[in-house]
Amino acid sequence: MRSLYIHSRTTEQVGVVMEQNDIREVFLDRPTANSLVGNIYVGRVRNIEKGLQAAFVDVGLDRLGFLQLRELPKGRQNPTYSIENVITEGEKILVQIIKDPFGEKGAMLTANITIPGVNLVFLPFGAYIAASKKLPETSRTPIVNQLKAIKQGEEGAIVRTSAPESALTEIESEYGLLKQRWQQIVSVAKQVTTPTRLFEDHLIPDKLLRRFSPSSIEVVYVDDSSLANDLRKRHPVLSKRIKWKKETEALLPYTIPQLYEYLVRKKVQVSGGANLHIDQAEALTVIDVNSSSFTKHLSKNQTMIRTNMNAAIEAAKQIRLRNLSGMIIIDFIRMSTEGDREKVRYTLEQELAKDPVRTEVYGFTKLGLLEMTRKRETPDLPYLLLGSQANAIHPFSHETTAYILEREIVSYQMKQVEVLIIELHPNVYERFLHNIRDNMKDVTLDVYMIQNEYIDSFQVKHAGSQSVIEQQVKETSYPIDKVF
Repeated sequence: MRSLYIHSRTTEQVGVVMEQNDIREVFLDRPTANSLVGNIYVGRVRNIEKGLQAAFVDVGLDRLGFLQLRELPKGRQNPTYSIENVITEGEKILVQIIKDPFGEKGAMLTANITIPGVNLVFLPFGAYIAASKKLPETSRTPIVNQLKAIKQGEEGAIVRTSAPESALTEIESEYGLLKQRWQQIVSVAKQVTTPTRLFEDHLIPDKLLRRFSPSSIEVVYVDDSSLANDLRKRHPVLSKRIKWKKETEALLPYTIPQLYEYLVRKKVQVSGGANLHIDQAEALTVIDVNSSSFTKHLSKNQTMIRTNMNAAIEAAKQIRLRNLSGMIIIDFIRMSTEGDREKVRYTLEQELAKDPVRTEVYGFTKLGLLEMTRKRETPDLPYLLLGSQANAIHPFSHETTAYILEREIVSYQMKQVEVLIIELHPNVYERFLHNIRDNMKDVTLDVYMIQNEYIDSFQVKHAGSQSVIEQQVKETSYPIDKVF
């Protein structure tokens, strides 16, 4: 069983997954780094490329989206159609992003819309009811038959693996809710100008709640009461397990900033005395198993194997916790036999099997390095937290520091102080103003900021009475700005 903790009251939203009283996954949702996959837009067809059998659609992003013939309902139903006979230039069209824009390429689009839920995925143009291949026939047949009986016209659905855990009445109710959500999207699309975003599939809380089967979730703590009520309505199967806790962060073993510091730490201790050294390059991640602290035991082969197995367990945990993806190399303590390597590989695979993200272990190279890959779904957390501005003085990027500053201000807001005076680096100040300030509409205390290029982060110089402000202004040689 697992517990989910959703921190939604700040600009950067955070989701934490706890299993067996240990933090296993962390999710960050930033306005500057969130995925657009799943978002639905009403766009306009700008031009059609007959040679590519594709269209370029304006959905309001920096670059036009790319829509292929097979991603149109009519094109999927009959591949012999030509795209120019299905849509026309200037046409208003509902599309969904299936791949984020990258480099000079615009987003990949589909008009075969999907509306995801916990147990089902509603298909407005699917015209069929299908079930996950992971479900045994005895589990899927009653659900499929029930949905076939209530589906209308060209709509359809995909039954997810978690569905058999819910009653048929709950599944039928979810189908109705997802269908209603789609009808609302269509209704709004008729009233707005193009291009307009109609539906946003947020990482937190929506994708996070759908990540796990409902039966595996013991409780969901949410720090905002209105969001908790909204989630209960949208996810009735989880409604009794969604709890509002204003101080959700206090339920965790670490504060959010402490958790960030742990996520970017290169050296991690392993049970038994060894440690992992985690290095990220642009193309791959390297995890080195360091045995220097107990080399006196290495004459015993069994101790070496046990150490590598412990390191495999910790490596799998860190890969999931830090959301490391792409190519990953693990340099275990050198083993002399194939049997020993297979034991370590098996241990790693067993631990990786607990990870919801698809991984693949390829085995050991001739140099004794283990090769594996992990599917990239969202940015690696160390990369997101560190950015290109990280240095030895302060580990986080100025953007991450600005989000930490927001949490600091919110914490003082709850302490009911009158005024804050904060000294901070100009780049942190700039990112705070650009990415965060406009979202902090509930701040009632007065916040003054002093830019100082000689500090890399920020520090609270005063928290308390308004009467200190005039004296502080006289004492500083730097500009002081009232932010709130």
